[in-house]
Amino acid sequence: MASVLLVLPFLVASLFYLRDVFSGVWPPYPGDRREDPQLGKPWPMWPVDNPGDWLPNGLDLADVNGDGYPDLLVNYEFRGRIRVVLHPGPNLSRWAYWPAVDAGRFPNAENAAFGDLDGDGRPDLAAQAELEVHLFYNRTPPGGPLRFAHVRVGKPPSLRWRARPIALADLNGDGRLDLVGASIHRDGLLPKEVAAVWWLAQTAEGWVPHVIKWGSGFLGLGPFNGEKWDRLIPLDVDGDGDLDLVGNVEEFNRLESYLAVVWWENPRLAR
Repeated sequence: MASVLLVLPFLVASLFYLRDVFSGVWPPYPGDRREDPQLGKPWPMWPVDNPGDWLPNGLDLADVNGDGYPDLLVNYEFRGRIRVVLHPGPNLSRWAYWPAVDAGRFPNAENAAFGDLDGDGRPDLAAQAELEVHLFYNRTPPGGPLRFAHVRVGKPPSLRWRARPIALADLNGDGRLDLVGASIHRDGLLPKEVAAVWWLAQTAEGWVPHVIKWGSGFLGLGPFNGEKWDRLIPLDVDGDGDLDLVGNVEEFNRLESYLAVVWWENPRLAR
């Protein structure tokens, strides 16, 4: 009986792989090109990157190496890989993966973003984890290979929680990009003493934390629901000249949705 239980998971996995083969999704998956009389023919789909890691749940765009072509920033959450995928430019080949460089690795890398943090005209990288924010300053020489200087910014206790979205924006109008981030529930809970949405102001003395929203204390059903902020968009919503913040929250529901899409009004902090 014990031997059957040991073999059973492999048999189930094999059945799924056989289904993949016969249904045409065995990697590399080429896409379904069937033409529909009403919808027409699907667009051609070509690979860009696939290092074999799971959960590529972040994507941003910037010209990192200054060659005039847009490059991609991807974070593979499962193994914490922060990866820059370089546009091949005139060497673009439909079936070839684009060249890529790993900027760094750390646990729970759930999101990453581009932005010129030091004002030198080159896109830098920012990604957050539970205990700190990881900054990768672009130190690529002209015409040379990608090079980054990795700096860790420790979070104060009220910001140390399971993290997801991060954005870069000048929230206080001092000409320097600040860091904006948010958290997600752990097993249904985002406690009231944790900053659910926050920003770190970039100053000459370092990064100064500010709260935008405290955790609700809502207790969901384990991993299935709770306060889970998904995306943050800095935007001047009210047209008063400073950046406000728009966000959406997943899974903040029980029998009905408590919160979905909101915006926070910037209180126009003094410079």
